[in-house]
Amino acid sequence: MAASATQEADCKASEDARLFFDAAKPPPFRIGDEDQPQNTPSEPRSYREGRVLAPACPTGAFGRTGKDRTAKRTITEKLYWQLETRTKKLRFTLPFTLLAFPVYLWYRSPGKTGSHFLPSSDLFSPKEKSDVIVSTTCWCIMISLLVALACVFGPVPVLMLYGVPYLVFVMWLDLVTYLHHHGHNDLPWYRGEEWSYLRGGLTTVDRDYGWINNIHHDIGTHVIHHLFPQIPHYHLVEATKAARPVLGRYYREPEKSGPLPLHLFGVLLRSLRVDHFVSDVGDVVYYQTDHSLNGTDWAEDAKHK
Repeated sequence: MAASATQEADCKASEDARLFFDAAKPPPFRIGDEDQPQNTPSEPRSYREGRVLAPACPTGAFGRTGKDRTAKRTITEKLYWQLETRTKKLRFTLPFTLLAFPVYLWYRSPGKTGSHFLPSSDLFSPKEKSDVIVSTTCWCIMISLLVALACVFGPVPVLMLYGVPYLVFVMWLDLVTYLHHHGHNDLPWYRGEEWSYLRGGLTTVDRDYGWINNIHHDIGTHVIHHLFPQIPHYHLVEATKAARPVLGRYYREPEKSGPLPLHLFGVLLRSLRVDHFVSDVGDVVYYQTDHSLNGTDWAEDAKHK
């Protein structure tokens, strides 16, 4: 009982620490890097080991996403040069880079092992295994249903009515996820003693999606969503307006969009050209470029990021 009370107090202290900071001073936080190996004393702490809110905290569900956050996680220089040329090309070439989500569910990202469909994967805690079994079973049932429908009505109608919408969903999901964590020339990544929950949230960027903002629950207000995931989507805009004066220079104003967010495709293309890997050393690192990847003038692209 005493241990439980102590753990709850520690979690509360962590929560309070990330709610208050002085924007006029360097923020008292560090950012984690999920690319570092876990449980290795000689290496800097990983995102999972260094996060403020651990899974054991009642409020720590958000921190759990650090185990394997996205299909476009940061790749270290050593791992990058170990990848096959084909893998590099696919990862940084449209439209393949926007179709990574299903592959990520099966195989995770380069350098990671396991699968989102296997209850034995190190992604999940023992108490989550039953949920994974239920989820994978539902996937199998849905795939069986689609196969049955294709046999009855033909594969083309099923592809048009289900396959195409699914691809649109996957591409939009990958696009939004990528743009909120890449494409800014002053976007650092941190590891070890330079990381904390709050600083990690502040290395995301907001995006303006024009008229799409409202129908997608204002997901463009991504910074405040990372800092305070408990805020419902219908309060994200007003919360962002209130937080701007407090965040000060730590908040990056998004480029304004017209009715259609066409400007974001330019951001995406430039980022895919120059944001390839981060250094293996240092606690504060930025994206670096593989100048040989496509043989174009990467330096010029980086200059205009």
